[in-house]
Amino acid sequence: MKTKLRLLLLILPLAFIAKAQKPENSNARIEALRAQFITEKLDLQPEEAQQFWPIYNQYRNELDKIQGNRLKELSHRRQGDKPIEDMTDSEAEKLILEELNRQRKLLDLREAYYSKFKAVIPIQKVALLYKAEMEFKKKLIHHLSGRHKKH
Repeated sequence: MKTKLRLLLLILPLAFIAKAQKPENSNARIEALRAQFITEKLDLQPEEAQQFWPIYNQYRNELDKIQGNRLKELSHRRQGDKPIEDMTDSEAEKLILEELNRQRKLLDLREAYYSKFKAVIPIQKVALLYKAEMEFKKKLIHHLSGRHKKH
C-alpha cells in the first residue's frame, strides 16, 4: 500500500503538468503522458523511478536528435528535391545509405541504453519498457488520427 501511495505521489505532479500545458506546447504534454504511461506499465518503485527517469530522459533526447534529423531531411525533400523515381542511381543509393546509417545510429543508441536500463531496473521491466513504448505510440497515433478526423 505504501508503495502504491509513493507511486501516486510521483505520478500526480506529471498529471498536473500535463493539464497545465497550453495547446501549443503539446510535446511537453505528450512526454508527461508518456512518463505516466510507462511508470504505470513498469510498476516502477520510487527507488527505481529515481534512477530510471534521468537515464530514460537522456535516451529520449538522443533518440529525438536522430529522429529529428530525419524529419528535417524528409521535410526538406518534400520542398523541392527530386522524387525518387526521377533520381539517378547514385542519388538513390545515397538516399538509401543515409537511411541505413540513421537506422544503425538508432540501433547503437538502443543497445547502449539497454545496458544502462538493466543496470537500474530488473530485466523484465526493461522488456516491459519496450512493450510500453510501442503501446504508447499506438495509443498516441490512434488518438491523433481520431482527433484529425473530427476536424
